[in-house]
Amino acid sequence: MTNEHPFIPGAKVAMQSGGRWGAAEWQEFEVEKLFKNGRFTLKGREGQWNAYPPSANGYGDKHWHAYRAGSSRYGEGTLLIWDENSDAEIKEGFATSAREKRLKKLQHGFERLRYGDVTDAALDAIESALSLSRPERS
Repeated sequence: MTNEHPFIPGAKVAMQSGGRWGAAEWQEFEVEKLFKNGRFTLKGREGQWNAYPPSANGYGDKHWHAYRAGSSRYGEGTLLIWDENSDAEIKEGFATSAREKRLKKLQHGFERLRYGDVTDAALDAIESALSLSRPERS
């Protein structure tokens, strides 16, 4: 492995983790140090990371990405280099994660409601909102 990749000190990266049963969690980091063997570290995180190029055959990753050295491929999450090619995908990932957190907070609030505290108007508003996000079923 060479150190000819965009994960250089000061580079902005996004870490995607989770996502198996819901939206992935996204975090922003910065590359801190690059070693001669091509591995690098992140500010505020322990461990070294291995960089991998975009897939040439079109079936794999579209952007430069990295996995933590010594862990399983998805153990620590995936790093994406944050550049003009990956910007839209990363921003959508952050937005999806934020929507999931917001929805879970609302669900938790619904679970705590008592039946006597809910009005017909509130139920109508909830049904109306759900119809906006529910795909048409045939």
